Amino acid sequence: MGTMMTSTLRRRCATTLAAVALVAPCLVVAAAVAAPATAAISARAVAVPPLTVHLKQVTRTVTVSGATLEAPKVTVTGGRPGVARAIMAAMSRHEDALAARFASDAADAIGGGAQVSMVFDGLYGSVDRSAHYLTVLLSESVMLGGAHPSNSVHAYTFGVATGREFAIHRLFTNPRHANQLIRAAIIAQNKRAQLTSKDVAGLSVVPDRTGGTAPLSCWPRRTGLHCSVDQGWVSGYAMGEFDADISWQALATR
Repeated sequence: MGTMMTSTLRRRCATTLAAVALVAPCLVVAAAVAAPATAAISARAVAVPPLTVHLKQVTRTVTVSGATLEAPKVTVTGGRPGVARAIMAAMSRHEDALAARFASDAADAIGGGAQVSMVFDGLYGSVDRSAHYLTVLLSESVMLGGAHPSNSVHAYTFGVATGREFAIHRLFTNPRHANQLIRAAIIAQNKRAQLTSKDVAGLSVVPDRTGGTAPLSCWPRRTGLHCSVDQGWVSGYAMGEFDADISWQALATR
């Protein structure tokens, strides 16, 4: 009977994961069914502390007169050995890169006559989780002398088992199909903007030549994929950012 149960479970996993490449959960469950009871007890005895992310907002200066950067200091604890350290190192690199870009933009703004007192950048951190991934979000608000700040989202996703940064398009065996569903969801869930398929045609979870997916950011939640489009990219600037949720069930359809 154990053999029959294992075989059935494997068939279900293969069917469910045909479209969404979340292979690890099925392999773990199948192995648990087939493994001896002593192995299961041994596995439960090795407790891995959960990953915990602490965000503390701090202010730092950048190499532009009058420009400041307010950003969260990211501290990660727990997990398997080395995982927390790997995530903190990656987040430090990302924040430094955003600070360098802001310094460049601020220098251009000051050179173009913007009031120095209006040059400001705020990065506000938050965390989202799914079964196997942890995402640190840096929601950016940039003031470079205009009437209103611009806003964007930078989503950085890591595997909780390894601490390695994870590219979202690798979740899918068919990223093109995922893009179609994401674009349709953004139109349907932001009806106030009356978006068209042409407006969202350039959005993709597949990284471009620079390795990014801007202005689109997507990350996994327990119930599905959440996506955000930066302010001013697909509609009028005053419309703000656009968000959409797509369930794993919907993403698994063909």
